Amino acid sequence: MNNKFKSVEQLNNWLLENKVFSFSSQPKKLRKISILLHSLAGRDFNPAHIVSSFADKSIFKGIVSHGIEILSRAEGYFVQMIQFEKSVEIIALGFESVHYYKPLRLGSVYHYKFEISNLRQVKGRWDFDCQVRCVVGDKIVAEWLWKASFVEHLELSQEMKKVLKPKSYFWNVVNNFFINPLSNSFLFVIGVVVLLSPVFMILGNIGILPQSSVDFSYCF
Repeated sequence: MNNKFKSVEQLNNWLLENKVFSFSSQPKKLRKISILLHSLAGRDFNPAHIVSSFADKSIFKGIVSHGIEILSRAEGYFVQMIQFEKSVEIIALGFESVHYYKPLRLGSVYHYKFEISNLRQVKGRWDFDCQVRCVVGDKIVAEWLWKASFVEHLELSQEMKKVLKPKSYFWNVVNNFFINPLSNSFLFVIGVVVLLSPVFMILGNIGILPQSSVDFSYCF
């Protein structure tokens, strides 16, 4: 989405008349690599999310996304889609009324619907409400009210302004795990693992590597 608003103030002026600003993300297929990476980030190795042989016998009858992953991924899409000409940081304040209606299954094609409303100035920032829905086909998988803020940074160097601009997933990994922390060997190793994780997954699927070496006994 190309944001038609140059500043948060322009968005506010539009909302004063129209009340709600709605937009949607592009359809995206849920792949196993996304679920695996969330397991690494959140340390949630519930086998219902990552072990096919277990998931097929679970109440979900197959691998499904983490619930919190649905919420966090929505924030990532929102940040990439809402970009102003001025440097604006987006800060999450909390969630309300979170409802999961059905699991988001591996292989599902989903998208997000966003509705921004109630934009107001509070202590040097712009707080707003955002109704978010994760949708597969014509079915709502999950919906919630996201409370967040736009924070305008008027005095930033060009280098710092670039930091606030959205980058691709690949660039974020390279920049944050390779370029910035060159002196931190641990982060460098994690970056290598993240970049090579699709290769590990393929090798595991064809039997060259075991599918999992994690002890799941503590999950039960």
